[in-house]
Amino acid sequence: MRELLFSVIIPVYNTRRYLQECLQSAVGQTLEDAEFICIDDGSTDGCAEILAAFAQKDARVRVIRQENAGLSAARNRGMEAAQGEYLCFLDSDDLLMCDALETMRACILQERPDMVLFECEVFCTPQVREIPPDILRRSRAYAGRWNGEQLYVDMYRAGDYRCMVWSQCMRRAFAEEKRLRFDAGLLYEDELFSLRAMLAAESVRHLYRPLYRYRQRSDSIVNSPRSLLKLISKLHIALEEAGLCMQGGISSAARFCVLDAAKGMLENVRREYAGYFSDARSSQAEQSPAQP
Repeated sequence: MRELLFSVIIPVYNTRRYLQECLQSAVGQTLEDAEFICIDDGSTDGCAEILAAFAQKDARVRVIRQENAGLSAARNRGMEAAQGEYLCFLDSDDLLMCDALETMRACILQERPDMVLFECEVFCTPQVREIPPDILRRSRAYAGRWNGEQLYVDMYRAGDYRCMVWSQCMRRAFAEEKRLRFDAGLLYEDELFSLRAMLAAESVRHLYRPLYRYRQRSDSIVNSPRSLLKLISKLHIALEEAGLCMQGGISSAARFCVLDAAKGMLENVRREYAGYFSDARSSQAEQSPAQP
């Protein structure tokens, strides 16, 4: 049986409001050579019915249900189930441009790179202050074929490095060979996954056009209040980034960029969480009943 070109992995958790539009953007692609793996991560808001309806109408839609285990676990489950030559990631509140897969295909068929990076367009729900749609767009095109480590360095120095996993696709055999998986139980899971992939990739291409529509909404993880899990996740990322440099095997330029990113993460934590534990103790004291 001929191998599919794309496996699009779609983790789903309580996004009923956006799911129909998301799935329609997937199955409505101008390129049909794809499967769409939807991992229902224990949704309780009726997402299961929408997924079942799409799967019934389109044989390319596969639905996997699991107890709630988080975004990393859902993406890992999708990677394990994938049969396509290339992996793509689509969050269930976002959209693919109608020709996204066809555009990636034209790039992939030239040389089968380990990774393809592309741009995104940002759009906002009514509850969120409008921001420019090109706010995450890189400053320029990075033409030609690149070694992943060198492209990471050049993009990082230019302020153009983006870690969002949904703004890239990768060869499944490459991901399996390098044992690339998302760290379970953490937030900001894209950070380490994408960095590990870039440092390991021998060939990367960049498409300087938006193929993905990212929805900015007020109730997303990014916009949620600071929490202990957010703090732990950021500290874990910083330590893992430092660990990558200690293992060796990367250039001094890449090591400098990775350590600089880790330093920036720690500085962000210091600013954001200043007074966090004292505030938490004060709040707990206010809620505790008075002692006789």
